[in-house]
Amino acid sequence: MSKKGSKKGGGEGSKSEQISEPTLQAVLLIDCYNLYFSPLSSNYPLCLFPVANEPILSYTLYFLRSAGIQELLIVGKHCSKELGEFIKNFMLIQKGAKLSIHSLFSETCDSLGSCLKHVHSSQLIHSDFVLLYGCVISNVDVLEIIKEHRTRTKNNPGSMMTMVFQRGAPQQRGRTQENDLALMISQNEKQLLFYQKTGYRNKLKFPLDKILSHNSVELHYDIQETCLFICSPQVPQLFSENFDYQTIEDFINGILVDEELLSNQIHTHILDGRCYLSSASTPLAYHCINTDAMERWTYPYVPDSNLKLSPGDKYEYSRRNIYIGTCVTLERGSRLEVNVVIGKLCHIHSGASITHSVLGDNVVVGEHVKIEDSYIWSNVTIHDNCTITGCIIANDVIIKSRCSIGSSSFISRGLTIGPDIKLSPGTRLIQRIEPIQTHDELSSSDRTPTLGSDFTPLFTHSLAQDIVNIGKYLIYTQTT
Repeated sequence: MSKKGSKKGGGEGSKSEQISEPTLQAVLLIDCYNLYFSPLSSNYPLCLFPVANEPILSYTLYFLRSAGIQELLIVGKHCSKELGEFIKNFMLIQKGAKLSIHSLFSETCDSLGSCLKHVHSSQLIHSDFVLLYGCVISNVDVLEIIKEHRTRTKNNPGSMMTMVFQRGAPQQRGRTQENDLALMISQNEKQLLFYQKTGYRNKLKFPLDKILSHNSVELHYDIQETCLFICSPQVPQLFSENFDYQTIEDFINGILVDEELLSNQIHTHILDGRCYLSSASTPLAYHCINTDAMERWTYPYVPDSNLKLSPGDKYEYSRRNIYIGTCVTLERGSRLEVNVVIGKLCHIHSGASITHSVLGDNVVVGEHVKIEDSYIWSNVTIHDNCTITGCIIANDVIIKSRCSIGSSSFISRGLTIGPDIKLSPGTRLIQRIEPIQTHDELSSSDRTPTLGSDFTPLFTHSLAQDIVNIGKYLIYTQTT
């Protein structure tokens, strides 16, 4: 040690305290392990889906960096080219921030449980850590929750996890019966005593023994999960020792069932209404997060903030939550109504109407086009007299004249639709990836695949149940 440092004993003591302070670590799961966004997420990571024209992962990484996370483990099944380039670019623009990123990818990582088993085998976790998915957007001061967890574990080594919840009334935007949740929590210790996804149940049974063993308990039906957890370092080991732990629900139920035998516990932290935390794990949640960003609930992570990896990408913010990028052409007679983001180099022709939607960069919208509750990614062309409602349209798509795209439809990148096509609600299109075999197909393989006007989607198979091959497309459809 330098002699200069020894002149001030107080400075040396504070330095030794900093050295003994454990590194703040986080484990970020790239995949959400569901089919909600299929087929879009089959060849493009969900964490790179744009929210207000910025990849979700940008918001997540800036959130972790601002929280003081020093070491991040990114875990998933495979690292796509786009994901690798994104992480590389993010590392280049950190501007001195002390956030080191380690990538842990393995073909065995096909669930949350297998990811944490892979983390355990890597032996990189040495202290309490933050566990979250790569589709989380938040402005929460997570450092305070980490301190709360560490204080608790000093007095109670059996506390394995602190689950973070967000308050949300039953009628709140983004809440559905599918993700409704009922909890029972001890009022003083905030220990989780009962956890149940209510789904479509008409009644619940609460364990009487848990109620009687505590002086007072809280029953909650006014909260939502956030996909953010503060974990003790023993959590990956528990997943490795219990092969039936595949989901976070498996882990929670296992801890609750074996609490008396193993003395392991889970505690909770319920956020107040002053902060924002949500996960774009479903299409409805994705829509709600985009809306929240446009309405500035996610501040400071809003469209006109400087989160862009590309310098020069700026937005002008105006009333009714309209955000307009650089070099945008709005022809006379076009209307931007409310909650609209328009990326750079877009051209909106006369008579077009856009509301509650996001358009990426270099999007061309033809005359008398109506776009509502939709997310149009970059380099998309929509010809005249089309109606787009409640859709996600990926990069490099061409929609020809007089097409109607029904709600909850997904169109994967690189497709050409129309003209005169009407897609039923819930239709999902992706280009076939199988090798082309016939001579005719080989001779035309360099052309953009087109869905002609003679196509009518008449299928009613479940999304997870069937995939229908039509020409050069895979057609996913959902029952209503």
